[in-house]
Amino acid sequence: MVTSSRHKQLQKGLFLNIHCTSLKLEKRFASIHRIADLAWEEKKIVFEIQCSFIEKTEVVRRVKDYASIGYSVIWLLDDNCFGKRYQNHAEALMQDLGAKYITLSKHSVLVYDQVENHVGRLKIKKHSFSTVEIQNPYLRIKAPTTPKQIPKELYSRWHQTDYIFPGDLLDQMVNNTLLRLPSRKKDYIRTTKRFFLRMRRYSSFFFHYFLTHLHQNEEKEKNSNIF
Repeated sequence: MVTSSRHKQLQKGLFLNIHCTSLKLEKRFASIHRIADLAWEEKKIVFEIQCSFIEKTEVVRRVKDYASIGYSVIWLLDDNCFGKRYQNHAEALMQDLGAKYITLSKHSVLVYDQVENHVGRLKIKKHSFSTVEIQNPYLRIKAPTTPKQIPKELYSRWHQTDYIFPGDLLDQMVNNTLLRLPSRKKDYIRTTKRFFLRMRRYSSFFFHYFLTHLHQNEEKEKNSNIF
């Protein structure tokens, strides 16, 4: 598989950022025929940096393959490709699995998490991001507290993620620092429905008006032909 120069830069930057002896670059797993972008052997974590489109089925296969040998997959999505206005099925799945965004900074790389509001696959609101300490993960089962209420947007992530990273949305949730930003989702849906209902009503009115005048014109023509 051909690797882009940006992908290599992100790999190298992340490797230097974590700076751990048990972190291996381009680690080959012969038993499952996979090569991980970075494998943290001590933590049993595989980092997959995604810089291009990927099928949802491939996301599922990759996660299952690594899980079969005891590794958790952390998806890092290049914000040059992901986090745009429309979210495909693969990106939605990776977000449910705890994906973070990654980008190049002046000196290294920046990993961050972000609160987003969606209606279906359409992103309608993107809030301020929080920097993630990717080098300091801790197990979800060792979280300081178990939240009594889990936001709908984070429910799947909480139950499908093994590791939490300081600064990510789950970390903010368990430490009660997650911003409860007002969602515009309901307003957006209601406005959209009202708009289409109004357009439907107007179109029905004009269509009825057109048919009425057409019928009147036909009657006039018939009467003129009779006389």
